[in-house]
Amino acid sequence: MLKETVLYCITDQDLIIDAEPEFYAHYKLLNAKNHIAYSDMIGINVLNLKYINFATQEDIDNGLVYWAKLFMADTWEELQSLIIGHIDMEEVANLILELNTDNQAKEILEGQRRYREQMATQYAVGRMDAQKEYEGTIDQLQEELDKKDATIENLKSELSQHDKDQIEKMLKKGKTPEAIVEFCDYPMELVLDVKKEIDGK
Repeated sequence: MLKETVLYCITDQDLIIDAEPEFYAHYKLLNAKNHIAYSDMIGINVLNLKYINFATQEDIDNGLVYWAKLFMADTWEELQSLIIGHIDMEEVANLILELNTDNQAKEILEGQRRYREQMATQYAVGRMDAQKEYEGTIDQLQEELDKKDATIENLKSELSQHDKDQIEKMLKKGKTPEAIVEFCDYPMELVLDVKKEIDGK
């Protein structure tokens, strides 16, 4: 039996001229001549970030407004405030921050993925002779990867400092170490170290 197919579109543009403002709209495909529906099994759902103020209570209850705010977040601080209490979103948010720290980080991670994927493919199809032929090139690539790994470690160190800065801000706003650990999932040891540094200033 054919299952229903729905295309989900998230945008901040007006895709239909003269349409009434709507936050979450459902569309079906129609014949352009006689306006007969093509199929009830095919549709397009459009989430328009531009019209979040038109969201209904049903949109709020279904979590659409929350997701829209995630897409609309312009800064790490804004995103972090949205994920407080949503432990499942913290790992995603941290990955977004890491991948968007700068273009170099993204290129490094993508380069590593491609290299390892290519090596795995060659091994799977029994083309290990290629490794001998390009042994010098592989050694050079490995050296470059080692350098890039070092760069990634530096980026992780910067991210760690970013975590400390966020903890410091929350402590100065009166948040207790226990509350910070509960809502942000930071290690208690890290939170207490930051608090100790603040108290020593």
